[in-house]
Amino acid sequence: MSQRFVTCAHCRLPHEEGSARCPFTGPPLDPGAPFVAPPEGEHAGRTLGGRYALRERIGEGGMGAVYVALDTALGREVAVKLLLGREALSASRFAREARAAAAVRHEHVITLHDAGALDDGTPFLVMERLEGESLDRRIAAGPVELADALAIASQLLAGLEAVHRAGIVHRDVKPANVFLVRGEGLHVKLLDFSVAKIADASRLTRSGEVVGTPRYLSPEQARGAPFGPQADVWSVGVVLYELLTGRRPFEADTLAALVTSILLDEPAPPSTHRPELPPAVDRVLALALAKDPRDRYESAAAMRIALAKIARYAGADTVTDAVSSGAATLPRWIEPTTLVDDAPPDPGDA
Repeated sequence: MSQRFVTCAHCRLPHEEGSARCPFTGPPLDPGAPFVAPPEGEHAGRTLGGRYALRERIGEGGMGAVYVALDTALGREVAVKLLLGREALSASRFAREARAAAAVRHEHVITLHDAGALDDGTPFLVMERLEGESLDRRIAAGPVELADALAIASQLLAGLEAVHRAGIVHRDVKPANVFLVRGEGLHVKLLDFSVAKIADASRLTRSGEVVGTPRYLSPEQARGAPFGPQADVWSVGVVLYELLTGRRPFEADTLAALVTSILLDEPAPPSTHRPELPPAVDRVLALALAKDPRDRYESAAAMRIALAKIARYAGADTVTDAVSSGAATLPRWIEPTTLVDDAPPDPGDA
């Protein structure tokens, strides 16, 4: 028979049938409260590790189901991700996600609080609880204003700088893995390290295997060739292009045609779709989307500084602030206290 749960009137969490008192707040449970049976395979109502009380399932991502939970030790809401499936490769990648996320502490990268396993060995991750919307939902509403697009891309690049310094390539940067946190102003968080490449990790993919989301793959990823942090720079270029134009730079009806387009075609400059965009935007994206990684920005920091140059002359102070908070050294002319009257340098020089 399926296990039954009663919804507690005190903490609003479901507790197992037979519980006399709320284990978190103490008052007795109402014996007349209706019992409910969660759907098959559902974990809401369980307490993991004696600490994380799962409230409700809020979605799925990568290889896991995500729940809102109460951290009963600290009295805060958290997000708990449980592995879906028990295949060896999935379990290895789930462990890799934990390792990658734990290696990075940055305001623009999701924070991992804890990790553990159920009695049957199913692993789980405990992360900060975010409220807001994913970037793909924002893009679905249409092209984004230039200042907002620059701020989003700059914060994403700042997060990637920290990721790359930790010896990790995210390799699945896309709007669905970028979260806009609800609050004052724009605040970006990079999510989902389930296919991240860790410098000293054992190989979890076969030689020549393509890992990532096809429309955001760099040419070197699409070929199954070796790649580094500049693959993430390419993906940010695709995301920024989509933010500004409402369309992706490479589109096709089949996977084979899409890969061919990524490898061979030059995308139309963003200003083709939005004539009001400054020419510097076209130049930045031409460099970010260069086919040969040696022709791309050498780092996330270099692209972030290039975007700050555009923002400086477009009056988008939020992007200058985003750059100032990162690790990269800014050129003298872009310091917030510096006033310059000359024309902006070409962003391609960053």
